[in-house]
Amino acid sequence: MLRHAHCSVEHAQLAARASVLWDELARQLPHLEHPLVARIGALHTMPSADALAPLERSLAAIEHDCSVLDASEISRRWPGLAITPPAALLDPRGGRIEAAAAIRALVTDLDDALILGRVDELAVDGPRVRLRAGATSVTAGAVVVCAGLETPRLVEPAGIRIAMDRPLAATRLTFAPAGGRPTPELPCIHERGGSLPERISYLFPGEWGGVSLGLPSLPEMLTPDLSRRIQTLLERAMPGVTWVREAEVAVRLEVLDDTDHDRIEVHRAGPVWVLAGWNLFKHAPAIGEGMAALLAGQRAPLLERLPGERSGGPGAGGA
Repeated sequence: MLRHAHCSVEHAQLAARASVLWDELARQLPHLEHPLVARIGALHTMPSADALAPLERSLAAIEHDCSVLDASEISRRWPGLAITPPAALLDPRGGRIEAAAAIRALVTDLDDALILGRVDELAVDGPRVRLRAGATSVTAGAVVVCAGLETPRLVEPAGIRIAMDRPLAATRLTFAPAGGRPTPELPCIHERGGSLPERISYLFPGEWGGVSLGLPSLPEMLTPDLSRRIQTLLERAMPGVTWVREAEVAVRLEVLDDTDHDRIEVHRAGPVWVLAGWNLFKHAPAIGEGMAALLAGQRAPLLERLPGERSGGPGAGGA
């Protein structure tokens, strides 16, 4: 989900730059047939109008249009959606990132520059870095590590310690309309208002014609009763459509802290740069642009404002 509204102005600025770059990237990739962002809107639900204020402030700081909607306006805009959040903010330029299409196009464009394999080891040898992936060994003048749960293990030899607070687990469930019926027109919903039960955190229409939703749980916690309740929820939220569960994807994270729904840290020790956090994909083009600048010894203001320990000479992000 591409959403510009964040409680942090720094994250809103990253999202705004990433939004521009997603469109620019789509124009540059020769193997891409469709835009990388379906701008169907991002609807943020909150428990009260006061809770929307930090989002409104961050969007005002980046001069991004938004509007506050009540339940009647939500029903008018999306007749197939029957939810009544206490407060909601619409980001009209938000939407769904076509992640699979983006990855396929990038892999094709990168061609033989891409090495497929699990990175087993990272070692610092003076001013250079050596990476080992199975039988393949690569030496470089600098490396950026963004490897999910593997990140702390890989960067520890470089003297970088990523402090984790607690584990976090989430499951994405995918449902499709029964009988090949079309999915009602929907925005991407970032749910914090309690209008969707079972602690559902997001719901958005997929490019395949179904819907995906997120739960703070693991598949083993998804009892048949819970699955039926979620199916009933979808049928209440979108009357007239019968939904069939198709797939689930489990995600396990180590949380840096609980201060925000998104978290990004940029660390550096000599030739090793580290990106740590979660919910980073929507920011990927802006993060990549900034990291390329830092590796070249240039300034990257959007990344320099992010937390993290950085040392190692020129290009150290303001440290």
